[in-house]
Parts: sequence; structure tokens; C-alpha cells
Amino acid sequence: MRKLLVFAVASALLICSSRARAAVNPLEQNLDQDTLIKLAEKGQLFNMIYDEKGELTHRLCIVMVDASPDIVWGVITDFKNYDKFIPDMDPPVIRNKKDNEATVDFVLRIKIVGPIASTQKYSTRYVMKKPKMFMHDPEDSSVEPGFWQLTPIDGGKRTLVYYYDKAPDLMELGKLVSGLVTTRPEFALALQVSPVSILLNQTKEYAEKKAKKK
Repeated sequence: MRKLLVFAVASALLICSSRARAAVNPLEQNLDQDTLIKLAEKGQLFNMIYDEKGELTHRLCIVMVDASPDIVWGVITDFKNYDKFIPDMDPPVIRNKKDNEATVDFVLRIKIVGPIASTQKYSTRYVMKKPKMFMHDPEDSSVEPGFWQLTPIDGGKRTLVYYYDKAPDLMELGKLVSGLVTTRPEFALALQVSPVSILLNQTKEYAEKKAKKK
């Protein structure tokens, strides 16, 4: 039987569950949508998904955005302008652009402790099937894709945003990150949660600003 643990983490609600294989929307297996909406109105929801060995495999974050799905979709698919609302990101490089696909190269500086930061370079192949956008590893097609998913709320006045991805191996993110995790293992969860939390928070704020201008 799966155990569900709920923690208050800053402004986010962290829901950790142990499971062998991730579902499309893992939180919905534990909470109905009405409950998700009520919780998301109070702050971000996180589900950190672990395998049977206790290893973190995937991350799911849910956030309520006071903007229509069309506005949010416009924000998350406007890859070239990600650096306008995601802090410490270089202008993304878009390649292999097609009607519903694009491969994007990113350079992002992740703050570790105080002024210390780790520069991460990565690429993502996006496949857009509105209201869902899949995120593939362009180098390894066997890796389960992550996704953005938009669910209209209140007749489309608001949007419940799901973000799901594979948790990175912190030991492969450079000497700064691996060294910190080795010496201070209690920081590992924060290093997994923080980048996604910032991404979803900045996406929410940017979309809501666009909604107010309309």
C-alpha cells in the first residue's frame, strides 16, 4: 500500500509518494480535482515520485494560474523568450523547428548556496499537442517524456498547470552540486524542488501579467 506524506515547504505543498511506476497525473490518484484546485489555490503542489528502491525518479508540480489556457499555452511555447521570465537563463537557441515540434538548447545558472551557482547546459525536444506539450530527451528516446498539461478552470478563466519531468541525477550535475549533496545530503530534496518551483512560479507570474494587459 502506498503511503502519502504531506509537508508544508515554504509556499508549496510537498506530497511525496513511493511508487514503482509514474502515472500520467500521479497526484490525481490520491486527490480528486476539486481537492487539487483548493490546494493549488494556496500554493504550489509537489509530488516527488520514488521507485521501490527509494530512489527519486520523477517530479510533478501543479500550480493555479489566473489566466486562460490560451495565454498560458502562449507563454510555455514561446521558447525564444523563456529568458525574459526565467531568471539566470541565457537566450534559448531553437533548432529543428517544425509546426508542432522544436528542439531547444538552454543554458541555466542554478544557485546552490548564496552566490555560488552551477551552470547547466541541456537540450529538450518539445512536441506540442495542445493542451499538452511533451518534453523529450533528444539524445535518448527511451527516456519517458515529461510534459506540461493545461486544464481549464472556471470556464477557462483560470488554468491548472501540471509540470512533470524526470528528476535529474544530482551527482551528474557537476562538482559543485555533487559535492554539496555528498557533504550535505539534506540539501538534495531542495535542489530537486527549487528549479521546478522557480520555473512554475515565474511562468505563473508572467502569464498573469499578460492576462491583466488584455
